Amino acid sequence: MPRVLNVEIHATVVLSYPDPPPIEPPPIEPPPIEPPSGVGDKASLLAALANATAGEVVNVAGTAAIDLSGEESIGVPGGVTLKGNGALLYSDVLRTFPLFRTLGPNVRITGLRLRGPDDEKRDSEYAVPNSRAIDIQHAGAEIDHNEIWAWSHAGVYSMTGAGSPHIHNNDLHHIQRYGLGYPVLVDRSTPLVEHNIFDWGRHAIAGTGNPGTGYEFAHNTILPNFYQPPIDMHKDAVSGLAGDWVHIHHNDVQSITNNSQVWIEGVPAKPSTIHDNVFADKVNPIAQRVSGVIYYPPNLVNIDASNNGQ
Repeated sequence: MPRVLNVEIHATVVLSYPDPPPIEPPPIEPPPIEPPSGVGDKASLLAALANATAGEVVNVAGTAAIDLSGEESIGVPGGVTLKGNGALLYSDVLRTFPLFRTLGPNVRITGLRLRGPDDEKRDSEYAVPNSRAIDIQHAGAEIDHNEIWAWSHAGVYSMTGAGSPHIHNNDLHHIQRYGLGYPVLVDRSTPLVEHNIFDWGRHAIAGTGNPGTGYEFAHNTILPNFYQPPIDMHKDAVSGLAGDWVHIHHNDVQSITNNSQVWIEGVPAKPSTIHDNVFADKVNPIAQRVSGVIYYPPNLVNIDASNNGQ
């Protein structure tokens, strides 16, 4: 029978492993180059707008420069957003009246560069055909973050049916035809016009004075190159009233003309306010003409003008 030996073994065993190799990061590949998104030519743009329905966005490729010469009254359907992503849309035809118009409520036009055919002042209103960029004819419109220039009559026309559109964060310049030249024109509607930059025009904003016409004009910057009062309200030819109302506040008005910087022709139908603006004109930046007599603060009629820095 074999013997069993009981042996105690006292030993220290050291196990040794080689260092693991360093972990190399995966190679970084450049992101794929995305082709410009959105339509990029005239035919595609017109087809996209013709087929768009409420809630849809018609994107124009940011790199696009689309010649729309010969087109006018291009409709943007109700509820549709026309988004430019910095794209240039332009017309070289003097009579483009307008280039775009709303076809229904709640249209938005944003991020476009809209260049018209005529950036000159000229010597007459109508000796040369006129142009406009956008006509707002339906409620709920928003016009924002566009550059709009070289339209002889108006850049944005808020007209009958427009309600109270929102016109904001645009750069409007070189809209300056003699006797016309309205970056923003208002008739029988009451837009909010704010946070825009204006330069090289006749009036940055003007109202026709017709019944139902008014505007809030706030937080805008008006640069020096206007040749008539940049903030204006005409009077109605029948009643003599200066529209319904104006609310003009917190603007930086740098342009100085011979006829003040705010000119109200007539008396607004409702109490109006002009306050907290900064005017470059140190003498009479606000004026109102009533029955041939010119009034200045504090003697304005149905207009409260206060806290305006000079």
